[in-house]
This record gives sequence, structure tokens and C-alpha cells, in this order.
Amino acid sequence: MLTGNRLGAAEREVRVAEIEDLSPRLRRLRLLPCDRAPMAASPGSHLLVRVPGTGRAAAYSLIGDPETMAGYEIVVRRSERPDGVSHRLHGLAVGARLSVSPPRNFFAPAAGARRHLLLSAGIGLTPFLAYARAFPPQVDWHLVQIVRPEERAAFARLTAPFDPARITLLDGRAALCWPDWLDQPLDTHLSACGPAAFLETVCGEAAKAGWVPARVHVERFTAAEGQAFEVRLARSGGRLSVCAGQSLLEALESAGVSVAYLCRGGVCGACRVGVLAGRPEHRDRVLDAEERAGGKVMLACVSRARDDALTLDL
Repeated sequence: MLTGNRLGAAEREVRVAEIEDLSPRLRRLRLLPCDRAPMAASPGSHLLVRVPGTGRAAAYSLIGDPETMAGYEIVVRRSERPDGVSHRLHGLAVGARLSVSPPRNFFAPAAGARRHLLLSAGIGLTPFLAYARAFPPQVDWHLVQIVRPEERAAFARLTAPFDPARITLLDGRAALCWPDWLDQPLDTHLSACGPAAFLETVCGEAAKAGWVPARVHVERFTAAEGQAFEVRLARSGGRLSVCAGQSLLEALESAGVSVAYLCRGGVCGACRVGVLAGRPEHRDRVLDAEERAGGKVMLACVSRARDDALTLDL
């Protein structure tokens, strides 16, 4: 784990300017840069937010209007891990100081699409709040948001600034009728964000409905789910199992193997490890096409194995 209070390269210090508790587990934060320098971001951008003194960081989508940005606005779902970034962010008060990376964007709206269908589950809504604020008037769009019944009021509050005719809130995935929503004009682009199981369903239903991959764009905010696999550690001679609901990084930590990390979300690259045998399933947003094709490195926080086993240079 990386520790310390010093800012990383290009990071800037921010203060918590505003807090809104949307529900017991959802909190909106507005962050203002302490250096008062201008802010800029494009729709779909995220920040790495780091709590000083912990070395830990997590990625959060920016939900504000890119054209009139009056602070970096994020929504944080509190996890049950007391040492996690989200848990700590829920314990902060106005005036607290944090450090953040420059905004980065791997999930920009599809250029040239005349209509956008946005499908999200839970906190996967957040990048689409920025999309909705940035779409020009001539672009047609509709957002379908899957919510937990107890959090419907919180998500209704987040989507309240937009035309209600463009917003559909559904209580649970079972309420989503896929044939109805996927029967769209050919110039429609489908974007989806949410848990891995939700995104797998989206992609599967879209394929069954005849959508070509170029018209479907997804972003994961969690990547632990997948088939279990075995790991051999070449240098130490150790062996360990990675469970279906566990990340490789978590399995290594449980085995006492130290791996540097910051974001635990596949966007910073700090947990890169060498692969000596086996085929990694890349889920990060850091490695380039050549590195992915070579299969010699992977990010331990989100990526998994395509086969039953991997051998790592650890």
C-alpha cells in the first residue's frame, strides 16, 4: 500500500465546500481547489480522490455541468469497509482537505449519435448526470435508472434537474423490460454503467436484440466478480486461490503479499504485476492495446484470469 500525505504528480489539494446526505449510504460532495485555479472536465470524466494520511484513493465520476463548473461534484456510496476511501469520505466535515488527480475521461458520450439510451444501476448513474447536463438541445436522450426501493427518493433528487419525460426510475432490474427499451432507432447509441452483472446482462440483451458492438458502450465501477482461479507466485513459490467475488489484489493481501496500489479501480496503474504464464482478462483503463495483447502485465485490483490459473512475477 502506498502511504503518506504528499501530493502525487499533478495532484491538487481541495477542500470539502458542501455536503449533502442523500440517504444513509449516499453522500454528495462539492470540492473546491485550494489554489483557486480554474477547473475543467468533460462529461464522463472521473477524479481519483485520496484521503491524506492513508495513501488510498478511489475513482469517482464528476456529476456537475462541464460548462459551468463551480466545484468538483461527486456522489459517494459508503462501503462497509471501515478502512475504505468511501467510508472515510462519509466521515468528513465541511472544510476537510483532500487531494485529487486531474480529471480523466474514458467514458465520454459517443460522438455523432443523434439519440442516446442511458442504462444505469445504482451509483452507475453518476457519469450520466454530467452527460445529461452537456447534451445539446438537438440531441435526443433517455435515462433508465435501476434503484433500490429504499433509495428511490435519493436518485429522484439527483435526477430532478432534468426533464422528467427523459427519466425512468425502476425498482430493481426485474422491472426492466428489455425488448421495449432496446427497440430503438438505428442511430441510437447505448451507454451503460453499473455493477458487472448488470453490464453483462445489458450486453447480452443488446446482442440478442441485434445491436452491433460499436453502438454499445459500457463502464464498470466494480470488477471483482468472475470465475475463481488459482495463482502461482514464481519468486516466492507460493500458491493462492482467488474466489469468484474477490479481486486478485484482495487475495494477495489476504496471503500477506504486499502489492502497491492507490485506486483499487483500474484507473491509476499502481498495482501492475508481471504475468509469466496464463492469460489475464484485462478490466483496467490503463494498459494500451499492445500491453493487453502481450499479456505480460495486468492490474491486480480489477483484472482476472481467462483460464483456470495464472503465474505471476511475485
